[in-house]
Amino acid sequence: MTPKEIQAALRKFRDEIGPDAYVSVDVEASSANHPISGCLYPDGVAKGGSLRIRADDWQEALDLLSERWEEASGRHREERIRKMALEIIRITAEQGTCTDATLRTAGFSSDEIERYSEDACRDANEIASNGPFEIVPIAGANAA
Repeated sequence: MTPKEIQAALRKFRDEIGPDAYVSVDVEASSANHPISGCLYPDGVAKGGSLRIRADDWQEALDLLSERWEEASGRHREERIRKMALEIIRITAEQGTCTDATLRTAGFSSDEIERYSEDACRDANEIASNGPFEIVPIAGANAA
């Protein structure tokens, strides 16, 4: 694969994940076994977890990144839905209503809002109905 072909494949892969995703592959001089490493930050660099791979060639690197994302995407989706649900509750409590613009300001992309809003609203309603809320004091090692 040429560098342009690798870049095109990485861009296509990134676009499937989301607008903030960062994906990269590179050659490492220090690796004894697998010269190519790859990483994926689904929410952007320093904004959550990452996936890392090691490979012997470019196609293997792309395939491994895709496989790892396939394994992790369900968990990532559920985490983003939960985070959006909690944000919907917070915004509604503060402003009386939650708009897509406010969710974008809170760090969700238009694509995520479109994909996850129905599930996030369902979760927000479920979470909010768990009241009345209280803080239960504990005794022991974690007590104040």
